[in-house]
Amino acid sequence: MKTDADGYNESVWEIDTQMDESSYYSCDEVSNSQLNHLKKSPLHLKAYLASDPTPTPAMVLGSQVHTCVLEHERFLTDYVVGPGGDRRLKKTKQAWAELEEEGWRPESIIAPAVYEQILSIRSSVLSNPIACKLLLPDEGAVTEASMFWSDEKTGVRCRGRIDAIPAKDSEYGSVLADLKTTRDCGAFAKSAYDFGYYRQAAFYLSGYARGELSPWEIERTAFVMVTVESTPPFGLSIFQFSDEALDLGNSEIDELLAIYKHCQDTNEWPGYEQGIQELSLPNWAFYR
Repeated sequence: MKTDADGYNESVWEIDTQMDESSYYSCDEVSNSQLNHLKKSPLHLKAYLASDPTPTPAMVLGSQVHTCVLEHERFLTDYVVGPGGDRRLKKTKQAWAELEEEGWRPESIIAPAVYEQILSIRSSVLSNPIACKLLLPDEGAVTEASMFWSDEKTGVRCRGRIDAIPAKDSEYGSVLADLKTTRDCGAFAKSAYDFGYYRQAAFYLSGYARGELSPWEIERTAFVMVTVESTPPFGLSIFQFSDEALDLGNSEIDELLAIYKHCQDTNEWPGYEQGIQELSLPNWAFYR
């Protein structure tokens, strides 16, 4: 893609519904996940970008669930159920090795119990009519859309992978939707803060607003998350971020992208404050 003298892409906004997950994650543009590290310090972001992080089991499960729910046909062709039994046993090890010899990558072989867990999560989504309209291609949603834009204030190139863009002529035509697995839907507000989901919501909505709307033809002003518990009974809740949560997200985005731009321009990526700081205790410690 063509860039200007400062290295920014001249294409302010674009959206790609055909880009695969691996290609998306290899892109250089700033993502909300990177902003999570930057919020800790520029040095932490630099270390993260220089590393090759190993996905956690929760991240692997989340990716498999996304494929199963949002791209079910691809799930059926890209993944296979592994053999049951204790993988420490020679017979089981041999069965797994045979699947790899057939051409299956280790990450594409799913243990039977996990496979059933993923299908149960999908069934929970399918049982909720609102979740279906928000997320499923069969209901007209566009899924796994990779979006790229230039931040209006800093010019920093940004990216986001939208789980689902509901059909524009549906009752959710003003929504961008996301699917999240969680331990507890009842405590999801804490997860939304801890993992920066409120900032993700604001980031994606602001990025989408940078487009000229065509070919999507409609403004998206709400961000909704479908959350599903990853253990029985696979409870499901649907949340729309409040204006206050989005305002906080936008405020952080402005601050963090300005820091990122400064670090890029100066090639300086500072860590924590290096001087002596006063150390007190959490407020609750004084009221025990």
